[in-house]
Formats: sequence, structure tokens, C-alpha cells
Amino acid sequence: MQKQYGHGFVFNDSLVFQGLNRLHRVEFEDIGIASLPARLFANLPGLETVGLSDNPLITLPDDLLENSTNVQTIRLANTQLNKDVIAKIGEGHFGKNIQALAIYGTRIQRLKDRLFSGLPKLRFISIANCAIEYINADIFNGTKVGSVALDENPIKFVSENAFRDSKVTTFSCNNCQLTSDIIFSGFLKKMPVSIQVIQLKNNNLTNIPKNAFTGLGGLSIIDLSNNSIATIEENPFASLPDCKSVHCIQLQNNPLNCDCNLAWLRSFADKVEGDKSSWQCSKPQNVSGESLVSLNIDQFCCDSGNMTKCGDGTSPHPNDGWIVSAQIIVAILSPILVMFGIPSISA
Repeated sequence: MQKQYGHGFVFNDSLVFQGLNRLHRVEFEDIGIASLPARLFANLPGLETVGLSDNPLITLPDDLLENSTNVQTIRLANTQLNKDVIAKIGEGHFGKNIQALAIYGTRIQRLKDRLFSGLPKLRFISIANCAIEYINADIFNGTKVGSVALDENPIKFVSENAFRDSKVTTFSCNNCQLTSDIIFSGFLKKMPVSIQVIQLKNNNLTNIPKNAFTGLGGLSIIDLSNNSIATIEENPFASLPDCKSVHCIQLQNNPLNCDCNLAWLRSFADKVEGDKSSWQCSKPQNVSGESLVSLNIDQFCCDSGNMTKCGDGTSPHPNDGWIVSAQIIVAILSPILVMFGIPSISA
């Protein structure tokens, strides 16, 4: 069937699997395969899964899966395949019945327009650590993709139409160097209403705008942990009926600025079930290192010159107004008192 040279295998018979009509899985992972002969997995009507991960493959023969039309799962982690092979897979060149596709460690750099539109049955896709920097429009147009994992890619640009008209329910892009602008001012605005889970751990988010999740009322998990989020406008979670626990809203390991502008979150935390002790304040200095829920609402304060305002949690914008210092009062009243012949006062 094959010969072994050093740590690798070389197939010397392209007909070795022919006639095995009931063969439903081939797993050749981490055995040093550098190339495959033409039509190696052709004419196998029962073949459903092909695993070729952890091999130094550079390309795949165009007719590798010829007439093996029932292949549903392809795993290609840690290969050296070029982006042209990935494009051919997306066009359906290696079968149009693929439902799950896992690619890891292949340098792709750009997901071009309608990249996977040749896979009408595709439901799950993971493209991790593939040096993806750009994601173009409608990449899942014409598919049934529900679960998308794009972890560990240094993404610089995502078209706001990247996931338009898709059926995505779960989206993961952890450790992707994503910024607040790329997400909240871009593609999230046109995420499908079907979306239920968004995982954005270990990115470069610094703030969350008030309209961040508008129109995405089906969200049940929003994982924003391990970012650089300091400010959250009031209240981006208000329109999410299923977000009533810390399992939905995950904010741990973010340097929250617990001033008067975040007082609403302290009130909101009382309505959220679960342990919020990991919601930590980094500013202002007097509450740095404290858990957000350990503070009273009137400890969320902003200073401006000689004036301070703090939250009281009693209004949509929870401020108890400006607390005016004694020096300001003296400065205002002294001229008036002198005018009426009353001795001035001093602070």
C-alpha cells in the first residue's frame, strides 16, 4: 500500500482503496505525508470523513475525491496547503456535500468574496491560526453555516457584509486582535438575527457602544473577557431578553473605569444572576482593584475641577447631580454679600 521513508509515508498505489465501497473514514494524521497520488480516495461511495491533519502537504490532487460524493467532513489542520487549494475546496471542487471543514495553520491571509459558496450543505467551519488579515463580503453566501470559528487570526479588516444573509448562530474569534471599531462599527451591525453566541476573548476591545447589539435579540452568550474594555455606554444589553446571567455577559479581566458613567452597570449587575466578582475596576484610583459589585452606587464618581458627580442608581442616567465644593460656594456668594454690606465668609 505504501512505503515509509524516515518519518514519512509515501503512497505508491493509487488504487489501494478501490472497491472498498463500505469504507466511511480515512484518517492519515501526523504520519509525515508530503504528497498524495491522484484519485487515491476516488470512487468510494461510503466515504464520509477525510482526516489529513498534521502532515506537510503542499497541495491536493484535483481528482483526489473524484466520484466520492458523500464526503461530509474534511480536516486539514497544520498542513502547508496553499490558499488556492482552500479556494478549490470552497468552490466545491472536492465535493459539494461537505458539512464540516476544519483548517488550522494554513496561511490564507484573505477570505475572498463568497469563498465557500460552492458548499451548499456546509454547516460548521473552523479556520484557525491561518494568518487571516482580511475578510471580504458574503463568505458564507449559499451555505448553511451555523458555527464559525476564526480564532487566532490577526484580523485587520472585516467587511460589514461578511456574514450578510448567512445562518450563523455561533461566532468565535478569540485572540484575533480585533478592535472595537472593527466589531461594533462594522460587521456586527449586519450579523444575522439568528446569532446566539459571540465569543471575542483576548482581543483589543476598549469600549462597547450603546447600540452594539441592536437587532440581535437572540443573543444568549456574549464573551468579552480578557480585553481592554474600560467604558461601556448605557446599556447595550437592555434589548437582549436572554441575557440575565453572567453566563451570557462575560466581562472578566477587563480594566473597567468605574466612574459615574459606569454607575448604570452597578445597578444592572444586581439584576444579573451569577458571580460577578471578576468584574474588576481599574479606575478611578480610589477603587482600583475592587470588584465592581463590592462598591456602592454612590462610589461611582466623576471629578471635574472642583465638582464631583456620583451615581445614585435612581434614574436612567444614574447621577445624583454635581456636588459643589465649599470653595465654589464662597466664590459665588462673597461678592453678593459685600454688595449688601454683609461681611464675607471664608471656606
